[in-house]
Amino acid sequence: MSVDDTYPEYHAEDYYLYHDKSLHSALVIEKRLELEETEECITLESEWEQIFHASHYLLKLKERALAGDLKAFSFRSLTWQLFLGVLPGDIGSFLDAANANRDRYDILKSNYVVDPHVLETSMSLSVNNPLSQEEDSPWAQFFQDTELRQEIMQDISRTYPGEIMFEQPEIRNMMLNILFIYSRENTDVSYKQVGKSAEFSIVVI
Repeated sequence: MSVDDTYPEYHAEDYYLYHDKSLHSALVIEKRLELEETEECITLESEWEQIFHASHYLLKLKERALAGDLKAFSFRSLTWQLFLGVLPGDIGSFLDAANANRDRYDILKSNYVVDPHVLETSMSLSVNNPLSQEEDSPWAQFFQDTELRQEIMQDISRTYPGEIMFEQPEIRNMMLNILFIYSRENTDVSYKQVGKSAEFSIVVI
């Protein structure tokens, strides 16, 4: 590939401005990466238009899933959100629904993942202290939550040993928070290991 082919905007004499071969190589690589990113965006946009702007697109996605044709699909995660009812069928509502779900999760997290060490409260010290026996003491709930989180993390740490994704701290912490919040939100069910397996499947897809 000639310089003019790589940089059509430059003339041959401009090459001598890049007499340093390492600099020239870096510029060539940068240009190629820019072209690859542009081509990838065009490909994704084309695939989006082809799939999600087609009539009965959700039915076609389900047929594709049943045929085992989602493994290399660029929008696999989004597709499963549709299947699980996390996103509505109306494409125009995807963004609003996703933002609403994220906001709800943030609210649940702020309600249940509470550290009384930094909690601002007007409770008296007779209630708001680690030795309090009062039922409404934030410390009583904190100690219960700590035991629950330890139980969940014990299972998470044994999940798919050797699988790199499940050994990443951010993935483990995400799974811990999801299972913990679900347990607190559904006290009649609380934490069950069978529920953990379902969540791990969702994380994988």
